[in-house]
Amino acid sequence: MTGRTGEAITLQAEIAEDSDDLVYDWVLLDQPDASMLDVSHFNFSTDRSIVSFVPDAAGEYTLEVGVSHYGDELSIQSFTLVAEQGEAVPVNPTEPTKPDWYENENDQEWFGEESITENTIVEVPDITEIAPVIEHIEKINDEVKTPSAPPVIKSKPIPRGLNIPKNEGRFTIQIVSKKLLADAEVIAAKLINDGFDAYIQKAYFKETDEVWFRVRVGSYDSRTTALSFAKRISESRGTTTWVDYVRYEE
Repeated sequence: MTGRTGEAITLQAEIAEDSDDLVYDWVLLDQPDASMLDVSHFNFSTDRSIVSFVPDAAGEYTLEVGVSHYGDELSIQSFTLVAEQGEAVPVNPTEPTKPDWYENENDQEWFGEESITENTIVEVPDITEIAPVIEHIEKINDEVKTPSAPPVIKSKPIPRGLNIPKNEGRFTIQIVSKKLLADAEVIAAKLINDGFDAYIQKAYFKETDEVWFRVRVGSYDSRTTALSFAKRISESRGTTTWVDYVRYEE
């Protein structure tokens, strides 16, 4: 993908998922040495799935977005942009060069005033045709083309988790999802010691043939109740939690 300095670039990450609770985490991995950009200069959509920024220096930019669902890392998508200089670089004027035939000052007599004698008569050719009079001068307005909005670059990774059965009448709180069971067990044990009804749910994704271990807390018949407990857990742990349906291992 290419762009120009001073012109906005828009990127979009997409993923098919059966929930709206997706988290998009954008990172600027690489940029030109002269660039002063960081993520704080970016503009995001409400759900952060779309990002736009203006390259401030010519060169290559690499952005990465991690997409997660209730702590499950669904996808990591990378975007590479090569930004060209948006404005022409001024060229320093140089001294005009003399033609090859201009060897010395005497050569200028060829076109100097002294090369024409007083009695020289310059003949002017007779005018045999007169251009027609222009009676009307029409003003031609060039069509001004409004530059179109920068294209949105989309990336669609493989959807995951659509096969995991769920009970839409029960709700639970997901704390985190780990690739290794041992890591999930450490977090679950700490939650249990803190008085929470924590458990581990094994999630198998058929689409990518992966297994993740979700650390979850409780089973509630009301989403409102689950959200209330989720808020308490988030405040005590200082991390984000998600409310999801209770799901079952296949």
